[in-house]
Amino acid sequence: VKPNQKGVPLCSLGLLWDIAAEAFYRVPWLQQLKLRSSYGYSGNVSKTLSAYLTATASGTNVYGAPFNVIVNPPNPSLRWERVRIANLATDFAMFNRKLEGSVELYAKQGLDLFGESPLAPQTGVLTFNGNTANTSTKGLDISLRSLNLSGAVTWRTDFQFSKVKDKVTRYLVANANNGALVTNPGAYPQVGFPYFAVFAYTYAGLDGLGDPLLYIDGQASKNYAAAINTNNRANVKFMGSSVPTTLGNVRNSLSYKNVELSLNITYRLGYVFRRNSLNNQSIYTTTGFTSSTDYNQRWMKPGDESFTQVPALRYPNIAARSNAYTYSDILIETADNIRLQDIRLDYRISAGRNRGRAINLYCYFNNIGYLWKANKLGLDPDNPRPEMGMISFPRTIAFGLKTNL
Repeated sequence: VKPNQKGVPLCSLGLLWDIAAEAFYRVPWLQQLKLRSSYGYSGNVSKTLSAYLTATASGTNVYGAPFNVIVNPPNPSLRWERVRIANLATDFAMFNRKLEGSVELYAKQGLDLFGESPLAPQTGVLTFNGNTANTSTKGLDISLRSLNLSGAVTWRTDFQFSKVKDKVTRYLVANANNGALVTNPGAYPQVGFPYFAVFAYTYAGLDGLGDPLLYIDGQASKNYAAAINTNNRANVKFMGSSVPTTLGNVRNSLSYKNVELSLNITYRLGYVFRRNSLNNQSIYTTTGFTSSTDYNQRWMKPGDESFTQVPALRYPNIAARSNAYTYSDILIETADNIRLQDIRLDYRISAGRNRGRAINLYCYFNNIGYLWKANKLGLDPDNPRPEMGMISFPRTIAFGLKTNL
């Protein structure tokens, strides 16, 4: 690469003001108050990219001569990815430190990220991979710890809250048609939307023959090719993020003498998933009846369209018709959930007179189960398609002994 691209200045600056240590500070119930801020850059390089022409051997042509296919053209301007981060936070402790915590706001900019960019076709290569993408992320983190009860029985609570909002701000490749976008959105980032965005066709119900209808340019239609092959984003709907945008946990810890019990409840909110339903395309495969979900709710006779949204089975299968239903908004469910994540029971045995030496016996239960799920179908947001071979996180039990003798 060019000499001035081989290195990149990465620096950061942090400031902290301990307000509670100032002579003018007079707030007896607020024992600690600090303001802190930082601003800086981090960087990343990719070992899969080179400034030189890269190609891969692809066998021989019709004349028996070996040939290579270009993977990426030469790029002397290749440079580091940069991530610019700015944050502002406060740390506090109050009520004789019975409540401690921090609140932090941050903004993150991804600059010169590696992505695809178009090239003039006369160069012989349609796209190249280089520093062509940017992202923007803003977030809020809150951390609290409270001492609710002290004495023979001690009760502590730890609370974590995170809120994040991200979007793609620059991506140069002409994005694929709507059919590719709804089936694989991660491969086609959309400017102005999260990287983990979920898109879907707008479902318009069934017609009198049991075929799915989609809204195309505002009209209900069975012209599936028009819905799939167009780049008109008005014909698809942004459904949300496939990863949580609000998440955190609440851990309560109780201790009495040498026994301690902790329970951790997690929550994940602000995201969606696509559920499985009757799939005309897979139900006739050689593997057999692979998609029984909603089978009994399918359209079977005229008039059924008044109470069901599941299309009729058709043979032979028409892929565009199947995808119109499979990737429609009617199969998008809210993934929000609250989960009893883990329970830990710990027993401490002091060894002799030296209390610094001890034996700890513990029992740990993990992935216990959901306390609440937003979807009304009882589906596991982490595994909405078990019939497709996906496996849920297993419950585990661990027993252990720890000692510093």
